Amino acid sequence: MKMKPEIEGLQREIKELRTIEKEKRANVTKLIDDQQRILKNFSIGALRSQLSEAVSKVEESSEEIVQKFNDEEMDLTQFLRTYIKARTLFHQRAAKQERMNLLH
Repeated sequence: MKMKPEIEGLQREIKELRTIEKEKRANVTKLIDDQQRILKNFSIGALRSQLSEAVSKVEESSEEIVQKFNDEEMDLTQFLRTYIKARTLFHQRAAKQERMNLLH
């Protein structure tokens, strides 16, 4: 009988701890789900797709630069500066894409 208040106190403490554990477990589950969603953006397939898209965009950009030069919308100096910059970026990305394809 004299241990009854102590037992009741311990039971309340256990109940509180279980509630805290349940909240923490739900939080961890949510964090794991968030992590998995974020990691999908960094999968080999996703990175390969993003890199391929980036290569295509910079190639289109360099073609637009040539077209503007041919249409006399830009002078030679501006053309050379922007075209060389775009083509350099294209070749860098294409090389990365090739290495990625060789590795995976």
